[in-house]
Amino acid sequence: MTSNTVDDGSATARIQGFPITSDFTWEGKDYNYQLTFDEDNKVAENGGLTLVLTYSTLIGPKEQEIPLNTGDNGDVLLSGAYSVSSDQLTVTDDGETVTATIDELTETTLRLSVKIANVSPQLIDGTVENATGTNKITFTKQ
Repeated sequence: MTSNTVDDGSATARIQGFPITSDFTWEGKDYNYQLTFDEDNKVAENGGLTLVLTYSTLIGPKEQEIPLNTGDNGDVLLSGAYSVSSDQLTVTDDGETVTATIDELTETTLRLSVKIANVSPQLIDGTVENATGTNKITFTKQ
């Protein structure tokens, strides 16, 4: 992985019972995350990265670093059986399915866009009800 960003995020959280909407962005760093695709239509992940999450609060913007590593709390992004249809990459594992749009696929580059609607990243004390936006991810073949 060489890039992992969200520029258009929005999330709703409940703070003391009141719904609050917050815009957010994230930028990855410390990339040590790899995907391996095999001939049996399986994709495996290894390594991790750190997301630098920036979101708005009532008192202004707040920044939080979130380390993500495979093996800590399950999968980071994509792992399991995969299929490709047109410009869609679908990965299924343990009954969960992730679908990504393939924005670019060359001999050396894979760029994906993943809609994060209804995903619940732990933005504010684990109280996020839903989130929307597009996660743009780039992988470069080694």
